[in-house]
Amino acid sequence: MHNINRLKDMLLVMEDCVLKLENFNNVYNSIDNVEAKIYMEEGFRGYIRAFQEQLIKYLAHTSKGLYDRKDKMGYDDIIHKHKSVGQLKDVSMDFLLELRKSRNYVAHGYEHPDFQVIYEFYKIYRPEFDNVINCIRNTIYEAQNSQLKEERKQKDELYSSLEIAKKLIPLLEGSDEEISQKTGLDINLIRAIRNK
Repeated sequence: MHNINRLKDMLLVMEDCVLKLENFNNVYNSIDNVEAKIYMEEGFRGYIRAFQEQLIKYLAHTSKGLYDRKDKMGYDDIIHKHKSVGQLKDVSMDFLLELRKSRNYVAHGYEHPDFQVIYEFYKIYRPEFDNVINCIRNTIYEAQNSQLKEERKQKDELYSSLEIAKKLIPLLEGSDEEISQKTGLDINLIRAIRNK
């Protein structure tokens, strides 16, 4: 079972990143100050990196049962495992691999790519960012449905147990305390059934 609150936190950060990347699109070309542009470019890189880091958290969080943590798996393998079970199904492999590459350049200080390369990557793959967000929303939706089904199942089992207890208790001999000790049923439940 996935932690729904943790998934919602990831989703919130990713949505915020995309909002800020879009705001950048609207403001960057209207500014003439070179220093301001440099700060904006760094912020842009940071939001790409933050988006990718949330994607990594999502993959880690939803990987239970997909593979053994002891397996030596690379990022490509992990992505393929997730896609094989329908997670990230609407997100292209090219985007996921390029996003990882862009994030590594920024995070690890490899040959620092020209800002325009990262900016073009964002413009080309813009819909893919939304596809990732929609996949996480779908995971949250499925987790909530699963949780509701489990709660419904528990309620049905409890109701069934109460129905059995209602039929069983009148047939048992002894005091409420003795029946409670023999059956393990709560004494208040026994009293409530007998006093009906």
